[in-house]
Amino acid sequence: MDDFDFTQNYRDKWKDGFYIVRYGFFIDKDNYVFHRSWGVGKITELNTAEMVIDFKDKKGHKMDIQMALKSLKPLREEHFWVMQFEKPE
Repeated sequence: MDDFDFTQNYRDKWKDGFYIVRYGFFIDKDNYVFHRSWGVGKITELNTAEMVIDFKDKKGHKMDIQMALKSLKPLREEHFWVMQFEKPE
């Protein structure tokens, strides 16, 4: 018990809560996201534990909700990158 850092535990919980409030709204089917390695993706499936995202070169990628909150950024449907993703011509 002496080795447990209560400060770090509370800091992590606050940080997780911040991500949910700030980015949680984008977690919905058919919304677009950006990942720094895989680029633009579209959320195709969603349940309480994970989501499935179609990236250009990584279709059907499953991602845990908590990981998604930390690694994805929301994109609006009218964003230039989304338009390129949907119609790459």
